[in-house]
Amino acid sequence: HRDFRWLWTGVFCSTAGHWIQIATLGWVVYDMTGSGTLLGAVLGARGLPMLLMAPLSGVIADRYDRRRMLAVTQIPLVAISFVLALMLALEAVQVWHLFVFTLIGGVSNVFDRTLRNTLVFDLVPRAEAANAVALNTIAFSASRALGPAAAGLLIAWIGPAWNFAIQGLLYASLTATALMIRTTPRVEPSAKTSAWSDMR
Repeated sequence: HRDFRWLWTGVFCSTAGHWIQIATLGWVVYDMTGSGTLLGAVLGARGLPMLLMAPLSGVIADRYDRRRMLAVTQIPLVAISFVLALMLALEAVQVWHLFVFTLIGGVSNVFDRTLRNTLVFDLVPRAEAANAVALNTIAFSASRALGPAAAGLLIAWIGPAWNFAIQGLLYASLTATALMIRTTPRVEPSAKTSAWSDMR
């Protein structure tokens, strides 16, 4: 399935960027502060958007074009990755910048996960959906294993600033591949409900 191949490629690149980011962010926090408490706080802040915004991400996936919305969710990730890369290169980063970076990234990732998982069902026949979901999970798991190792090598080789620039490019690849996907318009429900009703 051509369109699923585009999605899978983008998901692999994006999740690789995600795991490179987490490893590099942890290294940057601890290198700057030497504090395990701050390291845990910055990385833990990524979970707050998941708790608060996951239901809203489902509403977005149900109501809007999933392909376009998936492309849009990567734009903040691309932007903040390049901004942080530049700030690290200029040695202008402060700890609060890392908290802001983590929260923005966490919000984008909440929508990204929901959209890419539901988009699978628009791209393959229902009978093959389980295989497609499994392949997406393999992409996620493989990048989870390889990403932190790549992050360590990249930190040693070119430094954390370039790491974040590479992350930005990996996130941009999902935007590009999402825009290459073609889906058939979904049938709109005859009865419109409110977003709050959908979340409940």
